[in-house]
Amino acid sequence: MPNRAGGYELRDDKTFKGTIAPKDISLIAGEANNAPHCIFEGFMDFPFPSHDERKRNCSCLVLNSVSNLPRAIAYLHEKGIDSVQAFLR
Repeated sequence: MPNRAGGYELRDDKTFKGTIAPKDISLIAGEANNAPHCIFEGFMDFPFPSHDERKRNCSCLVLNSVSNLPRAIAYLHEKGIDSVQAFLR
């Protein structure tokens, strides 16, 4: 999955987790313009079927690491977004 800084988040189906630097948040645009933003901790959390309807309507932000939380907050502040739906495990 590409991230905002031009890097990639890499995972296999078992144990490998890696990044092609630089590390950053990933953004996925939703279909609805005024829908809330949904935040996921990692992109492996993003594709769960129970979230499919929310993902289509929401613009989604994937942290890719909890250490990226300050970047996510800065992005949300920069865009004037003051309300989100968080799906953190």
